[in-house]
Order: sequence, then structure tokens, then C-alpha cells
Amino acid sequence: KNSQGKELKGALFYPVNYREGQSYPMIVHIYERLSQHLNDFVFPSASDLYNTMTYVLQGYVGFQPDITYEVNRPGESAVDCVTAAVRQVLKIEDIDPARLGLIGHSWGAYQTAYIITQTPLFAAAVAGAPLTDMISMYNSIYWESGRSNQEMFETGQARFRLPWWQISRQYICNSPVFQAENIQTPLLMIFGTEDQAVDWSQGLEMYITMRRLGKPCILLTYEGEGHTIGGQMNTLDQTGRVMDYFDYYLKKTVAADWILEGRTYLKKKGEE
Repeated sequence: KNSQGKELKGALFYPVNYREGQSYPMIVHIYERLSQHLNDFVFPSASDLYNTMTYVLQGYVGFQPDITYEVNRPGESAVDCVTAAVRQVLKIEDIDPARLGLIGHSWGAYQTAYIITQTPLFAAAVAGAPLTDMISMYNSIYWESGRSNQEMFETGQARFRLPWWQISRQYICNSPVFQAENIQTPLLMIFGTEDQAVDWSQGLEMYITMRRLGKPCILLTYEGEGHTIGGQMNTLDQTGRVMDYFDYYLKKTVAADWILEGRTYLKKKGEE
């Protein structure tokens, strides 16, 4: 149950070759409602980053909790529901509370980026194309249709029912970038530079803020890709890097060079 006493559901997937009594890391995948996929079989695929089966086959517990929302509190609602669900699942002693990962795409990525501003529960987080600044996002264009994002905020998924200047406190309080100072969790963000739904400048805002704060943050960008990474080589690269990232933080494997070193802009320009 969330703090309002509302009963929630979630889908829990045990890792391949599960052994009772062994301690496992867990990756939590969020969007809005995902529990309905409990009995759906999805073929594992190295090109599908958000495929829970991929992680189950690598020895992770997979969890997909449902989220219910209050108007004008989308981020806070996600924190309330997800933390309640995870704490309930942690009553299963086989899940290591120190090795929890969080992942989401688009709206799920927004919630991922926001949740880690409010709790240190997760050891690592991955956000694919997250909204990070609800005010600048409100004032941007959804280029897939050419319409303003105001509609999405006031009548759609963002669940703010008034413009930002009338309820600016709620917009700020539910924006990851304005709460970034509280983050204790390493964050990996992924964007396509031609994203027509969530402009990759949303990632830059968060990345630059976290760098200035001295917090661990990596921004992966794929040139020419859109809201979802679709090119075969890029999808494989994306999944491999995210697996490296979770393995490093949740399984304590040796870090891949790109995690610790990154690549400077000047070095990238020199390679072109």
C-alpha cells in the first residue's frame, strides 16, 4: 500500500537458476502500470534494454511495481508507490537491499531521475530519455506532432492541471533537476540527439547540474537516434553499457573504462 492506503500490485521475476537462501541484486523497472505483464513471456533480447528477461538471465531479480498518481504530484507519487513496493519486496530475505537498481524510459525515466532525488534506496539508476526540468519541458515542443507540450502537462500524462506560473512550487518540487542536490545514487542517462519527444537538452540540464554538484553522472548520446535507440549497433551498444553499469554497481565487477574515464568532447572531435 502507498501512503494513502491504496493497494498496489507488482510483478516479481526470479533469476534463472534461483537458489533459496542466496542473496541476489534486484533491478526495478518502472513506467506507470506494469504488473499486468506478469504472465507475458517476452523473448530475451540483447537489443531490448527494458526487457526484464534480459536481467533475469544475468542473475538479477526483476521487479515491475505499479504507480498511482495524485494530481500535480507526479514525481512525489512515484516515490511514494515505488519505495513502498520495494520495501514490501525486500521482506524476501533473498534480495540484497544494498544492491538495488532502478531503470525506466521516457516517463519511466523521469520517475527514475526524480525518485533518486528523494531516497538513497537505490545503488544505481538508468534513465532513458528522461524529462528533468518540468518548466522548460512545459515550454518546449513535441516535435513528433509539432504541438506544444502544454497539452501534455495540463490534460495528459504529466498530470499537472494548471500552467507552471500558477503552481510553480509543484513544478519545481517535482523536477529532478531542481532536486539534484539531494542525489546520492549514480545516474546513467541515455538520449538520441534527434529525439522528437524529449529533447536531449533535458539530459544536458541534469548532467551539467550533477557535474557542478560533483555527483556521479554519465550521459550517453547516440547521434541521429530518436526517442528510442533503434539502430542495431546502437541498441547492442546501449544494452551492453547498461549491463556493464549495473554489474559494476550491483555486482561489484571491474569497471569498464568508459564508466570511470568517459570521453571528452575534444577527444571525440579528434576521432571524427
